[in-house]
Amino acid sequence: MKNRWVYDKLYSQGATSLTDITTKIEGLNCSAGHALQQGLILGKTLASGSSIQEKALLDEGLRMLILHEVGHTLGLNHNMKASILWDEKDVHKKSLTKGILTGSVMDYTPANIAPIGITQGDYFQVKSGPYDLWAIEYGYSTALTDKIAEQQRLNKILSHSADKGLAFGNDADDMRPQVFILILEL
Repeated sequence: MKNRWVYDKLYSQGATSLTDITTKIEGLNCSAGHALQQGLILGKTLASGSSIQEKALLDEGLRMLILHEVGHTLGLNHNMKASILWDEKDVHKKSLTKGILTGSVMDYTPANIAPIGITQGDYFQVKSGPYDLWAIEYGYSTALTDKIAEQQRLNKILSHSADKGLAFGNDADDMRPQVFILILEL
C-alpha cells in the first residue's frame, strides 16, 4: 500500500496461490483477482500515460476486488449473470450508475472502458450491487421467532427475485470457453 505495487503481480496472487489447494479441494477457485489484473493492464494501456486515469483504475480495481472477496466471506457465490444491469450506453453514465456497474460484485467484469466519443464512467464497480444487498438481507436479517411470520417475511424478500438487478447465475451457468473445454474433457 506504499505505491510500490508491482502491477503484473498484485492481482494475480489470489488465483495463483490457490493452484495447489484447488487440486485438493474440488470447486474452490476464485480468479477474480486474475481477471481484474487483465482489466487493469488493458485500462492502463488505454489511459495513455494519464496518471489521473491510472490512479482511478487502480483505486476502483482494488475496491472491486475487496468487495468481491468480502462477498465470499459473507457467503455469496459468483454471480455470472449480474452484468446485465445496464445496457452498453447506460453503463458509462456515472450519474445513473453511481458506482454500481452490475447487479453484483460477485460477477467477473472487465474494466469498463468507454468507446471513443463517450465520456468515461466508472472503470470498475465500487459499491455493492442490488443482488448483493438483497441476498444479504435474506441471509442475515433478523429472524422472527414465530415460524409462520418468519416464512412470510422471507417470502416477501423472495417476491422481489424478478426485480431489475437481481438476476443470478452461478459458476455452473458461466459459459466462458473453459467450461466448454471441461465438458469436452469429460
